[in-house]
Amino acid sequence: MNFEAEVIALMREHQLPELPVGHPIFNSKKILRFGPKKKGWYSLRKFTLKSGKEVVAGYFGINRGSNHNTVPVRIESEKFSAQDVAEYAERQRAFEEKAAADRANAARLASNRAKGQWAAASEEGAGTHPYLVRKGVVAEGLRVDGEGQLLIPMRHYSLEGARLVGLQKISPAGEKRYNKGLDKIGAGFLLGNAIDASIIATGEGYATCQSARMGAALCETYSHDLPVMVAFDAGNIIHIARKLRADFPKAHLLFLADDDFQLELRYEERLREDFGIDPVPAIDGEWRKVKTARGDLAEICAEYRFDRQAVAFLHVEIRCGRVLKEIRFENAGLAACHAAAFEVGNASVVKPLFRDRVGEKLTDFNDLHQAEGLEAVSQQICAAIVEAIAPEVPTPGAVAPGPRLSLVPRSPEERNRSWASAPEDQKQGKSKDGSAPGKSGAASGTGGGRGGGGKGKSKGDGDEPDPEYLEKWRYLVDNFVLLYGTSTAWDRVSKMQIEITALRLAYGNDVVKGWLNTKRRQMINIKNLVFDPTETVDEVTHVNMYDGFDVVPKKGRCEKILELLKHLCNNDEVMFAWVLKWIAYPLQHPGAKMATAIIMHGDEGSGKNLFWEKVVRQIYGQYSWVIGDAELESPFNEWASRKLFLVCDEVVTRNELKQLKGRMKKMISGDELPINPKNLSVRYEANHMNFVFLSNELQPLALDKTDRRYLVLWTPPKREKEFYADVGRELDDGGMEAFFHYLKYEVDLEGFTPHTEPIMNQAKQNLISLGLSPSERFYREWEDQALPVPFMTCSSQQLYSAFQRWCTLNGERYTPTKTRFGSEVKRIAGSALRDQVVKYEFGEAYKQRTVYLLGEPKEDQSLQDYVKNACDMFEKDLRRYRHVYDQPEELTVNPSHS
Repeated sequence: MNFEAEVIALMREHQLPELPVGHPIFNSKKILRFGPKKKGWYSLRKFTLKSGKEVVAGYFGINRGSNHNTVPVRIESEKFSAQDVAEYAERQRAFEEKAAADRANAARLASNRAKGQWAAASEEGAGTHPYLVRKGVVAEGLRVDGEGQLLIPMRHYSLEGARLVGLQKISPAGEKRYNKGLDKIGAGFLLGNAIDASIIATGEGYATCQSARMGAALCETYSHDLPVMVAFDAGNIIHIARKLRADFPKAHLLFLADDDFQLELRYEERLREDFGIDPVPAIDGEWRKVKTARGDLAEICAEYRFDRQAVAFLHVEIRCGRVLKEIRFENAGLAACHAAAFEVGNASVVKPLFRDRVGEKLTDFNDLHQAEGLEAVSQQICAAIVEAIAPEVPTPGAVAPGPRLSLVPRSPEERNRSWASAPEDQKQGKSKDGSAPGKSGAASGTGGGRGGGGKGKSKGDGDEPDPEYLEKWRYLVDNFVLLYGTSTAWDRVSKMQIEITALRLAYGNDVVKGWLNTKRRQMINIKNLVFDPTETVDEVTHVNMYDGFDVVPKKGRCEKILELLKHLCNNDEVMFAWVLKWIAYPLQHPGAKMATAIIMHGDEGSGKNLFWEKVVRQIYGQYSWVIGDAELESPFNEWASRKLFLVCDEVVTRNELKQLKGRMKKMISGDELPINPKNLSVRYEANHMNFVFLSNELQPLALDKTDRRYLVLWTPPKREKEFYADVGRELDDGGMEAFFHYLKYEVDLEGFTPHTEPIMNQAKQNLISLGLSPSERFYREWEDQALPVPFMTCSSQQLYSAFQRWCTLNGERYTPTKTRFGSEVKRIAGSALRDQVVKYEFGEAYKQRTVYLLGEPKEDQSLQDYVKNACDMFEKDLRRYRHVYDQPEELTVNPSHS
């Protein structure tokens, strides 16, 4: 395989710039960059597996702002086997561990270099550095090196002290660089003193933060020094916020957001640069066909959407050839600040408001400082501070159950939002005729925040909005997502799909109407309502119904639980190990869908339900269920939604075995399941369910003779009562959490995968035998020479006559027709038996009959003679078999034919 050509083709599909001559280069120790402004990049490794198969793995992408547009790569010379997949995963794990170690070493070296450069630099001249002069801000804790670069220290802060990890270096022309390899995550630069501060601000760049700090110093209503933490970029805001909240749990965090508003301009530039599309399609949510510079036909759909914090972003889908690319142009500064404020709580967000920025890229508080003066910065920062320290306005109690979420909550525990945070279209609670019952009491000058609000009045007073209306409206905005294509919504709190009509009954028509009409209302396509325990979906475009386990693994004693499982496995070490790995695999690999299931049946009292329902099922909590006949037979299967583990307790009886066998196969090995709630739209959900079948019956399920899905265990008799009491006491003492820890962290899964075939044992063979059709069981006994008729060539009529007699003696109520029996015999026997029409003499005439040929005639014997002799011999024993139990003694197998 030409791996280089495959990589080039893949990059072209994703619209990357053309690679230089001699590229791609595999196994380079560094990321290779190419194309205009070196925005394109790749890192690819080529290696050979033990099987001799070659593979190229790694990533490529193109940098767009803070988005690297990473595309994972795995190109195989041949299709992987299970062993190849396991080896590849191990090689990837080892590579990632080495890469992590290399990054840690690079960060250590970067820190050492930074310390030396910082020590060699001087504070003299920092205040007159050209960059600071242009920005109009003062120097605070900065230095200048021998090359005239302004040095801004990047430190990891804690209550114990600060550690220098790198430097931001700004040239006199304003070009910014960093120490290569530095650990930038969570690194900041603190202006002022945060100890005992009631408000701490944070923003991206030094100039932005210093402008805000200088503006706050002019605030007449706030006499304290405002500490500000420089985060250096939008991606680091959340890490800085987490550290500040951990160290200062009572301080209010004020986020100084960069308003990166030019989404449409970036959209136009991207389509022109990458695809050669000009003019670009309108942003209206419609699919439009255009031609690229290469002459390819592309389809583009662009529309504005809103993230969870109601920050607008531009969503673009591009179909070009085999590639479907989704591009998200977001207001990175505003989105990062709102997301961080929502997570850490007791926080607000302020963005700069400009009188006029048409044609200008004015985004941050330093831009406001230069465009309109420090007084404009001071007014807006002071308004945000006053709003942040304003006392709480009493509001009515919650009108809906469950936790109340807020775009900018005061604290993780108390997630109230004040009146001033409502969007413009909902600050005035709308009446039935659409008129506004009150005016907004939002503080002016801020670009959002938690707000302080005014005093609420009842609806209709004409001055203020109805607090009860707003409380309900906010609850809907925060906790409900409209499912596009249906008349339903998803309730994030109750984890359920609900009809809009039911919402109207619960919250009132006006409130639901206001929620449906607001721009802040969240909406996703019904297909983006997913159950993803791997937690890899984009939480902005999707709603993930999985939110983690309630049970926390904890190291402890679980010996009795393990002893119970070993007892259920008949103390068979091989079976015990297989079952243990089967249980552990999806816990160590969340979301893993096992292609196999376990059947455990036997007499009552052995502990089957105790182990599976009281131990394993409790680990899964809300993601598990016990089902029976009612669930399987019902056309509605909402019980299957959001499930990882199912205990099927006596789910089928003998009359239902055949009808349900196919359905069970689909549930066990299918990748997707239709979820059909009663009176709601059908939707599809990824199938992550793993099954255990428990029964006291001899035949709980019908298995095919070549079955590869089920491990079957016939449980032994029950043990003494004291043993089960010991298991119960261990569970009461935290045994279930300890067993979870043992499964998740201590069970070695080497060589075990979701497709590892179950062990064939006597219990499974017995269950397969019970599930065979009469024709299959007859043929198996005939082939094993366990019948009085010999396993030899005979006519089809003779074999069917023998089968009819066998059915009578074995109590089979329904004997299949001769035609059906013949078809089944040929399917069962395969190449061991072949049917053929043979002519024979009948008096003076010739007739023909169908025979089943086993073996070949001798060299000097014709086929007709061979068949005649064999059929005559078979007929003798068949006549005797027809009269079994008509004679004094039972007929046994004829030893002459055995």
